[in-house]
Amino acid sequence: GQKGRVDRGALEDERLNRPLPWDHINTGISKTWLKTDLQRALEAITVPDCSHHVCSECGVCGDDFGENIVVPPPPLPEFDGNWKRNSDRVQKVRITFAKLGSMACVGHLDMLRMFERAWRRAAIPLSLGESEFNARPRVTSALTLPLGWTSSAECLEIELTKRLDLQEMQRTLNEQMPAGMPILSCEEFPIFHVDGSRMEHVSQCVTEHELLVQVRPAPPPMDEDAEEEGEGAPP
Repeated sequence: GQKGRVDRGALEDERLNRPLPWDHINTGISKTWLKTDLQRALEAITVPDCSHHVCSECGVCGDDFGENIVVPPPPLPEFDGNWKRNSDRVQKVRITFAKLGSMACVGHLDMLRMFERAWRRAAIPLSLGESEFNARPRVTSALTLPLGWTSSAECLEIELTKRLDLQEMQRTLNEQMPAGMPILSCEEFPIFHVDGSRMEHVSQCVTEHELLVQVRPAPPPMDEDAEEEGEGAPP
C-alpha cells in the first residue's frame, strides 16, 4: 500500500512474515491469528471479548476452545463509619538483609516497594502512621545504598501492631523475598526509653560502614605486530 501501509486483503504481503525481535517470546497467540485480526481491523470489525462471548481461537487457551467463566465480584462490606487505622506500636523489629547479585540493579525506592509487597503477602501487621490522607507503614532504613552496589548487611526497622515470633517471621519473609535478597536476622528493639522518649531510629545508630572496592587487572597490551594485522584485516 501507500506509505508502507498494508492494504485490505493483502495478508500475503511479505512484510507480515518478516521475523520480529520479540518472536522468541511465546505469548500463545499465533501470527496467523494476528494477521486475521489485522484484516478485521482494516475492515473496522471488532473482536468480541471472549470473557462474555465465544472463543475467537487466538491460541492462548491451546488447541481446545477456551471456556471462560466470569465470576461475579464479591459483595462489598457495609461501612459502619467507625473505621480507624491501626496505629498501635507494640513491637519494633530490625530486619538485617543482604543485597546480592542482580539485586544491585534494584533502586532504593523499588526495594522498599518490594519489601512492602513481601510484608503484605506474609501478613505482617505493620503499624501505620498518623497521617489523615496517606498513612504509610512505619518503616525506617539505615542507609540508602547506591544503585549498582551490593551489600552483606542492610537494615530496616518496622513497627508492628502485635507481637510476632521473630524466627517464624524471618522464615516467612524469606519465602516471599526474591533470590539475592535473603533475610539474615530479625531482632526486637525497644520503641521508647524508660523515661518515655522515643528511641533513636536505625539511621541514627549507624556510625560507620565499611566499603570493599574490587578492581580487576587491566588486560595485557596488544603487540604492535598484532595491531598492524588487525588494522589491515577486512571488517
